[in-house]
Amino acid sequence: MADTVDAEAKKKLSDVVKLARGDLSFSAFGRLLGVSGSAVEYWEKGNDMSWQLLVEQ
Repeated sequence: MADTVDAEAKKKLSDVVKLARGDLSFSAFGRLLGVSGSAVEYWEKGNDMSWQLLVEQ
């Protein structure tokens, strides 16, 4: 997987996360996915973060 993601892909991810999260808080949605609420927030804002840093242990 490439280290960078183009702007269009970031926008698509952001839109999908917003739609899927619905009315759930970032933390609640993150728990469902096994990631932090901060990760969900980063995705919605279109920021880059390593998947390895997002997975809760």
